[in-house]
Amino acid sequence: MTHAYQEIHLSNAQALLGDAFDYAINACGVAGDSFIKLFSVSSVSNRIENGEPSYLFGKSGIETAVDVFVETTGKAPTAKPQANFSRSREYWIGWAVAYYQWFSGRKFSDIFKVLSFEDLQQMYSPLHEADVTKFADIVDAK
Repeated sequence: MTHAYQEIHLSNAQALLGDAFDYAINACGVAGDSFIKLFSVSSVSNRIENGEPSYLFGKSGIETAVDVFVETTGKAPTAKPQANFSRSREYWIGWAVAYYQWFSGRKFSDIFKVLSFEDLQQMYSPLHEADVTKFADIVDAK
């Protein structure tokens, strides 16, 4: 399979989406299913899928979440970023989904048609310490 960007850049994409999910859900208080819907319909998801450098290398996860909100709702969030010294469940969800999108080449919108935010939350406890390829195997089976 040909990927949209080289594997060396995958960790950037994973951290970007992990931070975006963490900020949107935990700092801004947006429901996970709502953020998934906003992200899926935004051009931001397409840009990340295509490996656009302005996202993979030029924006933080917080800036990415802000772009999603501004594009889809017309409003920028007012929540201040919080210092996190550990990775939240929501961070892991964004991180794992970014890996799967790169691995499979599927669109985020298609991935979220078969995986709800609740499904992803339930995967956290058994999978967050496992190799991310285990997550990919489970999603492929859906």
